Amino acid sequence: MKRFRFSGGDASTAIRVVTIVVIVLGAIVTGSVSLILEDILPKSDPQEAIVASRWVFLGSSVLLVAFAVWLRYEVRSFSGTLFSLQVLDEGVTDRLNEGGMDFRLAADRRYMYLRSIHRWVDYEYSVHHGVLDLHELSHEIGVALEELLNTAPDEGKKTVAPNMPWPMSMAVGAYLPARHSDIHILELPRQEDDKEHEFPLRPAAPGNTVPSARKIHRLPQPTGHRVGALVTLDTEAGRDDIERLRSFGASTVYTVNIPLNTVREGPPSRYEEPELESCGHRIAEELTSIRREHPDDELVVAAELSSAVALSVGWHLTQHTCHLYRNTYLLYFDGERFVPMRVRPSQPRHFDS
Repeated sequence: MKRFRFSGGDASTAIRVVTIVVIVLGAIVTGSVSLILEDILPKSDPQEAIVASRWVFLGSSVLLVAFAVWLRYEVRSFSGTLFSLQVLDEGVTDRLNEGGMDFRLAADRRYMYLRSIHRWVDYEYSVHHGVLDLHELSHEIGVALEELLNTAPDEGKKTVAPNMPWPMSMAVGAYLPARHSDIHILELPRQEDDKEHEFPLRPAAPGNTVPSARKIHRLPQPTGHRVGALVTLDTEAGRDDIERLRSFGASTVYTVNIPLNTVREGPPSRYEEPELESCGHRIAEELTSIRREHPDDELVVAAELSSAVALSVGWHLTQHTCHLYRNTYLLYFDGERFVPMRVRPSQPRHFDS
């Protein structure tokens, strides 16, 4: 059965309306019961007949109350709580509010409750020894999100909407509950013709194996001995992308392309929720496999992922026994260049090319 969707409406308003309907119908049922009692109690005049319309009215009212209570439960189950996570550079505008289109507000209207964790950071000031160090902020956001999830109202699902660099989002994903069927991830639209995507966060089905999506490339005349990884969705990495990791000391580069849009044609904004749900597990599998094949090598990872997908990857990584972040550089593109970002304490503090 499809759940109710509220487009352009307000879930909290719907809850209030349904609650008022339940109260009114409850009062009507109470009044009907008092009339029914006249038919049940002994009558002084044997000629007095039982009024069938009263019983019909009572039965109808009870059914309406039951339907209203069910509808209220459905609204709560679908809406729940939205957790908005955002980390932006102080010199960058919030693109979710560009052109007069407040996409976040439009998403908020679908939920009863809103909890937000928003931070602004000076990225340039946070670069030390060639590394953009945000591991303390990542830990702070992860702990705050964990506390909000544990103290959120029990009614309905819990939906997390991240808007932050993909390495941070992947690190924060590790703070989500290990097993929780009520947690969903919301990918907000980036432009006016996009739509939001929401998918559940749940472990991969046991025995659900898919072919490997990685290819290996050996760089001629390498400048270092690091292992590189390029992660993309539906777009094979080009030779220029592979060569770009040469400046980060990579001698071997794995390309990981997760083919999602295999039937339809269109940009990533046209992906469907089941496709986005599966890629988090698949990317985590590929990254852990690369790390296990190179347990002692320094790993350089560049990815073209949305915050929502990266959050899912981070959660799925917790299902594996692998020290992925140890000796690993996660490359963040700041609009001009790739910068190693440190989001976990086990990552290197310095970058030497």
